[in-house]
Amino acid sequence: MNEDTPLGYPQVSGVDLIFGWAGYEIDCGDGRNAGRVLLGNVIQADSLRKAFRSHLSLCRALPAPSLPRPDLLESPPEPYPAFNCAESIVQWGHGPTINQEVTAFVASYVEKLLAGTCSRMASYFDLDEGTLRCVQTNPTVVVEIVGRHVDAVVPRVRNA
Repeated sequence: MNEDTPLGYPQVSGVDLIFGWAGYEIDCGDGRNAGRVLLGNVIQADSLRKAFRSHLSLCRALPAPSLPRPDLLESPPEPYPAFNCAESIVQWGHGPTINQEVTAFVASYVEKLLAGTCSRMASYFDLDEGTLRCVQTNPTVVVEIVGRHVDAVVPRVRNA
């Protein structure tokens, strides 16, 4: 896994996990000792209509990583040389354990997706600071990202 530059994004974004009827995209990236993992499966805000089934505590759609972070799709002005992980540590100043940390987070997302228990849509971590912030999957966060009203992603429950 080497998503250290914008050039690396298209390689990583090709990872699609087929989960039910939807393919999920996992974006992962890292710097010297910090990184992120982002999860999503739709690239248009309108596809999030009624994404949450509150009475079942289920979510069927999340914004693809490129919706909240369109910069992930930008191409670099010139090609970067290809490095293996060891060369990347030397060339780009990566810490010796950041790639393992990112890999462990991605594996955790995959495990939880396959089990149907994934309750987060993003994780940000910094090994130097010792911090971890996970963004839970919920309608409030999703509507913030796509600029919609919560009624657009959660269907109203009608009393019989």
